[in-house]
Amino acid sequence: MHDSVGPSFVPPVPAEGAPGGFRPSPRRRRNRHGRGMRGAPLPLGVPARRTRADVFDDAVLDSARRLQRLHRPALDAVTFAVQQIPDDLEQLRARDTGELLADGGIPMGRLEDRDGRVVVVVFRRVVEQFAGRDIPLPDAVHDAIVELVASWLHWDPEAVDPHYGRFE
Repeated sequence: MHDSVGPSFVPPVPAEGAPGGFRPSPRRRRNRHGRGMRGAPLPLGVPARRTRADVFDDAVLDSARRLQRLHRPALDAVTFAVQQIPDDLEQLRARDTGELLADGGIPMGRLEDRDGRVVVVVFRRVVEQFAGRDIPLPDAVHDAIVELVASWLHWDPEAVDPHYGRFE
């Protein structure tokens, strides 16, 4: 036993499988220059990044809510859905379908009947490509949905929503 004035030195115990035989300290939160992570970059529960699909889904929901407020009884039997691209993309490009078309002749959406309910399906990639840099995405989504609902109701798009076509 020896007496010492300062803190005693205990040699580190080598960890099995660790390079050099030593395990890094679990309390070390900064790099060797004293910089680095100092805390959580975002509060808990906040998404770190919103994807394009999330932004598009929100635009569809906003448009659907607006149309539901404007035409509650007429749109009670309507469901809104998002699909990446049309299932039959190659066949749609080869023939004229009479649907709402983007620049390349590809439909931006489709009306479907599922179990007695009308489903307005919006094709995300087609609408995003149609919007491009010139048209804000929420406006392009809203106009595509308005045109699809108008064709289902046999109304003019302006009767479905007075703000239709505001990006033109």
